Amino acid sequence: MLIRNCVVLACLLTLCFTAINAEAGCNGSCSVIEGEDWLVTDDTHMFDETLEIRHLTVNPNVNLKLENVNLNISGHVVLNGDSEWINSNINHHREDIEHNISIYSKLEIISSTLSMNGTGSYFSYPAMYLGTGSEFIVKDSDNDPNTKEDSSTIQSLNWNSSMYYYTGWQYQGGTDGKLSISNSNLKHLYYAFHFGNASEFINNNITDSGQIRLWGHDIVYENNTHENGFTWYTASFNHGGKFSNNTFANSVRGFYFGAQGNLPYTDNITVENNTFDNLTYHGIYYSGGSNVSIRNNFFNNSGDGIYYGNGNNVSITNNEFKNVGISTNLYNVSNVKYYNNYISGSGADYATGFSGTNVNIYDNIISDCRGKCILVTNSMNTINHENITVENNIIKNFRGSQGITIASSIRTSSNYIIKNNTIEGDWQAPGLRPGVGIGTLGWYTYTELPNLVTISNNTISNVTTGIRFFNSGLYTQDLEKGEDYLITENTISNSSKGIQIEGKLGGLYSDLEITNNQLMLNSTGNGINFDMMKNINVNNNFIDFATNGVIGHNSENFAINENIINSSIDGLRISKSDGSISDNLLTGICYSGNCDRVSFTDVGKNGINLSLDSEASLWDNNIRMYYTTLVVSDSEIVSMYMNNLNFTNTGILTERSILNILSNNLNNSYYGLKDFNSIVIINGLNLNNFNTGITGFNTTYTIQNHVMNEGSLCIDLTDSTYIIDSWDNLECPEAILYEKYFFNVRIETNEGIASPQHLFSYKNSRQTSLTNGFTGEDGYSKYSIALTKKVDNAGLVTNFNPFTFTYNHNGIGNSFNYNIESNSTVFAYLDTVSPITRVTANASILNDLNIYLNFNKLSEKNDLLNYDLYVLINDGVNFAEWEYVGTYNQSIVKYEGINGNKYRFKSISKDIYGNIESKTSFDYEVGVDTETPESYFSGIGSNYYFTSNNEVLLDWKSYDDDIYVYNIKIHYTNFTTDYLDWETVVWEEISNNYYFGEGSEFYIMENIGHYAFKVTAIDTANNAELKDEYDFIINFDPKSDKLAFTDVPDRWGYDSLEIEFEKANFNLDFKLYLALESVEYSNPYFNWYSHPHNQEDNQIRLTGLLDKTRYYLYAESTDLAGNIENPLNTTEYFSANGEYAQTLKLTYIPIMKYQYPFTVTVDNDLDGTYETKLVRSEKLNGMAYDGYYLDVKNKTIHLGNPTGGFVPTEDLEGMKNIKIEYSGVHAIFEVYTGNPDKANNLLIEPTNTTHIIFGYTIPNDAKTCKVQSTTNISKGWFNQEILSPCKQGSYEYEILNPQLDKQYFFRIMLEDEFGHTSYSDNRSIDMEDIVKLYNVSPVSDNDQFGMREILPGAIGISLLFLLFGGVLMYRTREDDSVNETLIESKPVAKYKVEELYLIYKDGRLIRNLSAVEVKTDSEIMSGMLTAINDFVQDSFNTEGDLGDIGYGNNKIILQRGRNSYLAAVIYGETDNFFKSKMARAVRGVEQENPTIGSWNGDSETIKNVKPQLEPIITETTGVTREMVDNYFNEKEIIVTTSYEIEGDNIKLTLNVSNYSADLISGCKIRPQFNDSVLRLGGIEPDVAYSFSENSFTLGDLNSYSEIQSVLKMKLIVSGKTSVEIKMDYLQKGRDSTTSSTIDIE
Repeated sequence: MLIRNCVVLACLLTLCFTAINAEAGCNGSCSVIEGEDWLVTDDTHMFDETLEIRHLTVNPNVNLKLENVNLNISGHVVLNGDSEWINSNINHHREDIEHNISIYSKLEIISSTLSMNGTGSYFSYPAMYLGTGSEFIVKDSDNDPNTKEDSSTIQSLNWNSSMYYYTGWQYQGGTDGKLSISNSNLKHLYYAFHFGNASEFINNNITDSGQIRLWGHDIVYENNTHENGFTWYTASFNHGGKFSNNTFANSVRGFYFGAQGNLPYTDNITVENNTFDNLTYHGIYYSGGSNVSIRNNFFNNSGDGIYYGNGNNVSITNNEFKNVGISTNLYNVSNVKYYNNYISGSGADYATGFSGTNVNIYDNIISDCRGKCILVTNSMNTINHENITVENNIIKNFRGSQGITIASSIRTSSNYIIKNNTIEGDWQAPGLRPGVGIGTLGWYTYTELPNLVTISNNTISNVTTGIRFFNSGLYTQDLEKGEDYLITENTISNSSKGIQIEGKLGGLYSDLEITNNQLMLNSTGNGINFDMMKNINVNNNFIDFATNGVIGHNSENFAINENIINSSIDGLRISKSDGSISDNLLTGICYSGNCDRVSFTDVGKNGINLSLDSEASLWDNNIRMYYTTLVVSDSEIVSMYMNNLNFTNTGILTERSILNILSNNLNNSYYGLKDFNSIVIINGLNLNNFNTGITGFNTTYTIQNHVMNEGSLCIDLTDSTYIIDSWDNLECPEAILYEKYFFNVRIETNEGIASPQHLFSYKNSRQTSLTNGFTGEDGYSKYSIALTKKVDNAGLVTNFNPFTFTYNHNGIGNSFNYNIESNSTVFAYLDTVSPITRVTANASILNDLNIYLNFNKLSEKNDLLNYDLYVLINDGVNFAEWEYVGTYNQSIVKYEGINGNKYRFKSISKDIYGNIESKTSFDYEVGVDTETPESYFSGIGSNYYFTSNNEVLLDWKSYDDDIYVYNIKIHYTNFTTDYLDWETVVWEEISNNYYFGEGSEFYIMENIGHYAFKVTAIDTANNAELKDEYDFIINFDPKSDKLAFTDVPDRWGYDSLEIEFEKANFNLDFKLYLALESVEYSNPYFNWYSHPHNQEDNQIRLTGLLDKTRYYLYAESTDLAGNIENPLNTTEYFSANGEYAQTLKLTYIPIMKYQYPFTVTVDNDLDGTYETKLVRSEKLNGMAYDGYYLDVKNKTIHLGNPTGGFVPTEDLEGMKNIKIEYSGVHAIFEVYTGNPDKANNLLIEPTNTTHIIFGYTIPNDAKTCKVQSTTNISKGWFNQEILSPCKQGSYEYEILNPQLDKQYFFRIMLEDEFGHTSYSDNRSIDMEDIVKLYNVSPVSDNDQFGMREILPGAIGISLLFLLFGGVLMYRTREDDSVNETLIESKPVAKYKVEELYLIYKDGRLIRNLSAVEVKTDSEIMSGMLTAINDFVQDSFNTEGDLGDIGYGNNKIILQRGRNSYLAAVIYGETDNFFKSKMARAVRGVEQENPTIGSWNGDSETIKNVKPQLEPIITETTGVTREMVDNYFNEKEIIVTTSYEIEGDNIKLTLNVSNYSADLISGCKIRPQFNDSVLRLGGIEPDVAYSFSENSFTLGDLNSYSEIQSVLKMKLIVSGKTSVEIKMDYLQKGRDSTTSSTIDIE
C-alpha cells in the first residue's frame, strides 16, 4: 500500500508541474529581456506569453513559432528564418519610420491579429516587406470562410481616415515572393505591392483600404469583399489569373488590370461574377493584355463600369450595368466581342464607347439612355481603326442625344457597319425629347470621320431625327473625310425629321448614297435634308407624311431618283445646288386643312422648288396635286425631259431663270407656264386643258414642236422676245399670240429740262381716234401697255406699229411716228436753243499781213440764218473796243493786219427762228510778226577752245521773247590738228535737236577731235534764223599725249646712260622723276627725285649711276588740253572676250611695292559697277577661281585658263568691264659698274687616281665662266673649260687621268656682259697623296706604295681613320654603364652605270656596252629598247633635254645628239655632270663619223664608238648595288632589336649604332609595351632604371660606335604583342628621337 501511494503522489506532482508549464513557456532562444532586442538563433517556440521588445531578428535556417503570444515590438522585425504566428496578437509600434517587418524566409499568420503603426510618410517605407523568394501566408485555423471567429486580421494601430496616406500600413513584396491571404480581414491598408507569381487572395474582407497590386502570373483573386476603398484602384493585377465572385462596395474604384513599368500586359484573364456597387469611378479598368473575358458581372450605381484600352481578343458578355455613368469604354482594342449585355439608366454623355479594330457590338439591350447610347470613334494617334460592327442591338426608352454615334477620330478609320438595330425613343419623358437615332458627331477636337460606313436595316422610331450627319464638332472644328457612306433599307417612323446630312464641299460625306429607306414622318418635318454635299445619291426611298420631301442646299452633282414622296409644302426643294432629278413620283397632300386649292381640291404647295443659282436636269418625273408643279427661281434647268405635270394652278413658274423643256406633258392647269425675266426654250410641250398656256413678262422664248389644246389663250407675252417655229398645233379660240410692250412718254427741252403737265396724244396704225395723255411733274407720263401684234386662231398676223405721237410747242403743232418693239420711253423735244458758231484763223501767229478767217457752225441744227463778224485790235499797248466788220454767209473772210499788232475775232449768229447767239469772249486771237529772231550761247567767250573735259555746258538764249523753238546742231571731225581751219575739213553732223524755250544742258563729247556748235531760233510766227558760221569750236582731247622711252636696257654697266624718248605731240610738256634701290636689298618705299632735262632735246642723259643699283624712271606729261599723264596714278580699262587665256597688255611697268597697290576689278554682271575684285596668283597654272597672273617684266596680265583663274563675262557691248588700277613707270634698269662676285664653294674631290672632280658655285649669272688650272702658278693659268652663258648655280669640272706626280691648282674666272672680271680663290690637290690613299693592292701596277705601306701613317690621321675604316675596340665606362663598340663605316656610292645604248635617231641600235657582272639578257634588253624607242619617237623632234625614263628599279638617262642619242641604264641617282659626260661622248662619236646622218644600218661603219663610251661605264666598275643602297638607305643613328623566347622568358636584344661623324650624348631608352602581357624583369648590363619615367640611361655614344643592351622580360599571358624602343639623344645641340618596333608572338 505504501508503495502504491508513493507512486500516485509522484504522478500527481508530475501532472501539476506539467500543467504549470502549459500556461506559458518558451523553448529555444528564449533569453530575452523586456524592452531589449530579441535575437532568435535557435529554433524557438514561445507560447502563452506577453512580451515587449525592441528589435526582433530571426537568423537564417532558424524557426520561430509564436502561439497565444501578445507581442509588442517597437523596433524592426527581420525574419531571416521561418516564422509562425498562431492565435497571437502582434503590435508593431515602429518608433522609427525605417523600422518595418522584413520577411526573408517565410511568415505564416494563422488566426492572429497584426497591428502596425502607419507609414508616417506618403509612399516611403512599407510597414511590411517580403524579400525575393520569400513567403507570406495569412489564413484562419480551419480553412472555413464561414467561421469568422478564427479569421486573421492585419490593421493599423494609428488609423485616421482623413490622413490615410500617413496612418495606413503598406506592404511590398519582392520578386518571386509567394503571397497567400485567405479567410482574413485587412483593414487600413494604404497599399500592397506584390511582384510574385501564383498569388492567392481568397475569401477576405478588405475595409477602409487603398489599393492591392498583384503583379505576376496565375493570380487567384476570389470571393473577396472590398468596403470603403479610398484611393486608386481597390485591386490591381498584372498578367494572368482568375478573378471571380468578388464584391466592391462604397469604394473609389474596383479592379485594375494592366502593365506596370517593364512588366508585361495582363493576358489570359477571366473576370466573372463580380459585383461593383456604389463606386465613384470604374468598376474594371483594363490596360493592355489579350485573351480577356469579362462576363456575368453586375455594376450598380457607379461612376463607370468597364474602361479598357490597348487590348486584343477581348470578350465582354452577359454583364449588367444599372445606373452606371459610362457602362463600357473600350479604346484602341482589337478583335472585340461585346454582346448580350444589359445596360439601363446611363446618365453620362455616352453609355458605351468603342475605339479599335475588328470590334463587334451585338445583341445588347440599352434602356433609358440619356446621352449617346453607343459611341464609336478612334482616339489613338498611332494607328488606324477599322472593321467596327454594331448590329442587332435594342435601344429602348431612348431619351438622349444620339442612339448610335459615329464620332470623329484623331486619325483615319474605316469600314463601319451599323445594321439591324432597333432604336425607340421615349416621347413621353417629361422635358426630354430623344434626339438622333443614328448620327455622326465631332468628338472632342477630332476632325476625321470614318470612311466606308454602311447604315442598313435599322428601325428607328419616336425620335427627333432618324439619321443625322453633322459637319462640325463639339469645339466647332470642321470635320473631314467621311467618304463612301451608304444609308439603306432603314425604317424611320413617327419622327420630326427623317435623314439630315450636313456636309462640307471638298470631301466631307462625298459619294454618299441614301437608298431604299422608308420614312414615315409625323407631318411636321422633312424627309431627307442634305447641305453642302458632293455626289450624293438619293434613290428608291419612300417618304410619307412629310412637310418637305427632300431638301438639298449648296451641293454638287446630286442625284434624286425613283423616290415616292407625299408632302404638304415642297416635294423637292433645291437651292444653290446642281444635279439630276429623275423618275420620282411627287404627290401633294394637305394635312392641316388650311392648304392651297385647285378646283376645290386641297393640294400641296410646290412639287419641285429650284432656287438660288441651282442647276438641274429633270427627267421622267410625275408631279401632281401641287398648287405650283415646278418653281424655278434664279436657276437653270439644263434639261427637262418626259416629265408629267398634272392638276395644278401653275404648271411651271420661272423667275430670272433658264429653262429647257423637251417633250413634257402638262395637263389640267390654269396657267401652263408663267415666266418672269427668264429664258425659256421649249421643244415639244403638250399643254392640255388650260386657261392661258404661256404667260411671259420680260422673258426670251424659243418655241418648237409645241402642242396646245383645250385652252382659251395660247401665248400672252409682255416685254418679251420670242422665236416660234409654227402656229400649227396651237388651238386657242381667243388668240394664239398677244405681243405687248409697256411704254411711257418724256417731254423736255433741248437742254433736258422737263416739261410738266404737257398734253400729248397717240394712236396705233389701226386706230382712227387718238388716246390722250399728259406728263407728270418730272416730265414723264405713266406707263401704258401697247398691243403691237396679234396672231389669231387661224394664224393671221396683225401688226399695230407704228404709233403716232402729237404735241404742241409755243402754239406750233409737232408729230412723229415711233415703232414700239420693246419696253420703251418715247422722247418728245421742245426747241429753245440758240445756234452756236466760232470763227478761227489759219494760225495764232502769222508772219504775213493777210489774215484768213474761217467760220464754223458748231450746233447740230440746220436752221442758221447768218452771222456778224467783230474785231478787237491791240497795237502793242492794249486792246481797244470791239469793231463791227460785217455780216456774212460765206465760210472764209479775208482781213488785212499790221506787223506787231494782235487781233481778236468773234462771230454772233442768228437762226431762222430768231434765236441770237450770245458770247462773252472772243473766238480766236491772231498776232502778226514778220521779224527774224536772233539766238546765241551764253558764257562762250571765244570761238575756239582746247579742253580735256568731255562735258560742255550749252546755255542757249535769245534777244527775242517770242521764240518758239531753238535748233542746236553739233558737228564733228576726227582731225586733232591744233587750231584747225574749220572750212578746210569735212564735218559730220552728230546731233540735231530742238528745244522749246531757253535752257541749258551738258553735252558729252565721246571721241577725240573737233566739235562745232551752232544754235538757231524760230519764233512763234515761224520766222527762222540763219547763220553762216559756227558759234564756237572745241578741240577735245580727253587723253594725255604720252611720252615713250626707247631702247632702255634692262642692265647697264657704266656710270652714265643716254635715253631717247618720243613725244606724241610737239606741244607736250613733261617732268622726269627717278627712284633707286639696291639690287641686293629691295626698298619697300621710294623717294622720287626730279631730274632736270632740256625740253628741246630728244635725249635724257643720266650720269653718276651707282653700282648694283636698280633705277626706276617715269615722266609726267601735260598737253595743251590740260591732260596730265601720271604713270604713278594709272587706270586702264579692257573688254573681256569671255574666253580662256586672255592677256591684257599694260602701258607701263607696274611697281610692285607695298605703297603702290595693284588692283584688278571686274564688272562681271555688266551693270556698270566693278564689284568683283581679283586676287594675284604667284603662278600661271593652278590659279584660284578668282585669280589672275601678272607678268611684270612683260607688262602682261593673264586671266583664267583651263587650269584655274577667273574668266570674266564677255563684254559684247564694249563697256570695258575690266578695270586695272596701278602705279607704273616707263623704265626699270639695273646698273653694274663693278666686277662680278667671285665663284665660291670650291672643292676638289678625287673619286680614284684617274678621276678628279673640281666643284664650284656661281653666285650670279655671268656672261662667261672659265675653269682655269695650272701645275705651276708662276707659269700662268690655262683655261680648261669655258661656259657661256654661265648661269647661277653649282658646277663640277672633271679631270681624267691626271699626272700622278703633279700638284694641280684650280680657280674660276668670271666675266659679265660689260667686260668686268673677277677671279676666285685657288684650290689645289697633290696627286701623290691621292695615289697613296687609293692604292690598296700589295704592289700596284705603277709600283706605287700599297695600303700596307701607307697604313701606319694613316693610323696617325684620325680623320682618315674615321672616313675609310676602323677596327673593333672596347672601352669601359667610368660609371659601369653599357660598353661601347667601334663599328666600321659602310662603303657607299651614288650610282652605278649598268648599260649604255647608242641608238640611231629612228630607233635602230648602233652599239651596246654592259657592265660585266650585270649583263642584260636579250628579253630584258628588247623590252628596254622598246620603252626607250617609244619615248624618244614622241620627244626626239622637240627641243630641250630628253630627260629620263623610269624602268623597274632602274632609271634610263637620255642624251640627244644631232642624229643619235645615248641611253644610260643607271642604278641610283646622277647629276648634270654625268649628263655632260654623255653629251661629250655622243658629240665625239658624231664628230668622228660625219656621214652618220645617212647611216645604212651597218654598225661596223660607225667607228670609234667604244673609246667614246667605255670611260662612262668603267668609271663605276667597282661600284655595287649594295654600295648605292648604303648611300641612300643608311641612317646615321639606328636602333635595332631582336628577341629570343625560352618558355615564358623573353630576351630582347637592343643595338644602338652611331654612323655619324659626331658624338651623340644623353642617350635615354624608353621601352613601350603592354604591361598586361609583358613585365620587365631586368637589364644587362645592370644600369639604373627609373620606373616613374619608364626609362634608363645609356650615356654618350662616340662616332662610328655601337652599344648593346639586353632587356629581360616575363610573358604574363600568351598572345601577340609589340614592343617599341624609343631613344632620346642630343646631337649637335639639337634634341632628337629615333625608335624601333618589334612584334613578339
